[in-house]
Amino acid sequence: MDMTQILDRERAIPVDVSYADVRSVFKWVYAWMFVGLIVTSVIAFMTASTPALLALALNPVTLIIAMVVQFGLVIALSWAMPRLSPSMAAGMFVVYAGLLGFTLSVILLVFDLGSIAIAFGTTSVLFATMTMFAFTTDIDLTRFGNLFFMGIIGLIIVGV
Repeated sequence: MDMTQILDRERAIPVDVSYADVRSVFKWVYAWMFVGLIVTSVIAFMTASTPALLALALNPVTLIIAMVVQFGLVIALSWAMPRLSPSMAAGMFVVYAGLLGFTLSVILLVFDLGSIAIAFGTTSVLFATMTMFAFTTDIDLTRFGNLFFMGIIGLIIVGV
C-alpha cells in the first residue's frame, strides 16, 4: 500500500523513517484513546447523574461556552503540539475528554442507557484490545490495509 496516496502530497515524507521508528508512538495512540474514552464516559455519567451538573449542562450558555473551549483546546493542541511538554499535552487531552463528556452528557437523557453503555463498552473493549495487541506484537498491519478497507465496506453494506 503506497502511503503517499493517503498522506498530504504537499508535505515532505521522510524516507528514512521505518515502522520500527514509529511503532512506539502508534502503540500509545490506542492507549491514550482508551484513556480519553474512559474519562469522557465517567464525566458524562457523573454529569447526567448529578442534578447540579445536569442543570449546568442543560444551560445553553454553559453548553456553548464548553463547546467553544473544546474547539479552542483542539486548535491550541494542534498549534502548540511541537512545543508542549508531554505532560502538558496529556493534561490538555484529559481536559478535552472531560469537556467532551460534559457536553455529551445530554445524550444520556435522550437515548436508552443500555444502548449507550453497549456503545461505550464495545468501543472501550476495542481500544483496550488494540492497545494490548500493539504492546505485545511486532506485526505491521499496514500490509493488511486493502483487506481492512474491504471489511469496512462489507460492514457498511451489512449495516444498511
